[in-house]
Amino acid sequence: MIVQKSYTELFELNKVSGLYIRKKPDNKISEALKKFSEKQLAKRFEEYNDEIDDLQLNNCLTDDTKKGAIMKDEKGGRMYSVAGEMKLKADIKNLNKKQVEIHSRIVEDIDDLIKELDEYEVEAFSGIIIPAIVEGKTNKKK
Repeated sequence: MIVQKSYTELFELNKVSGLYIRKKPDNKISEALKKFSEKQLAKRFEEYNDEIDDLQLNNCLTDDTKKGAIMKDEKGGRMYSVAGEMKLKADIKNLNKKQVEIHSRIVEDIDDLIKELDEYEVEAFSGIIIPAIVEGKTNKKK
């Protein structure tokens, strides 16, 4: 099933997943998280990094005397005007809110494992690895 998640939600999922996998490396949820990370998160984070690079390019200073060459500081970092940096920050904030499509990998027969999840894990995994949680109960079709 396709679900929409923001980049911020995907970053949180990635963080919580890593902690969970270290805590319980060999169960069905961990295996699903590893596959999800390999097949989907890696691709989404690559797309995110490309979009960040585009935002930086669109907002950095250029030298019109050198056919629009990007201006860089002594360390090789792109330079920004105050307005350009403010716009970049706003653009990144909006990018973090951007919804992207991912395919959920709901794991079957894991009710006992779901009961062991803490509230952060339930929130991060809900609708992606475990059935969607509504008011503390799974929203499973019977």
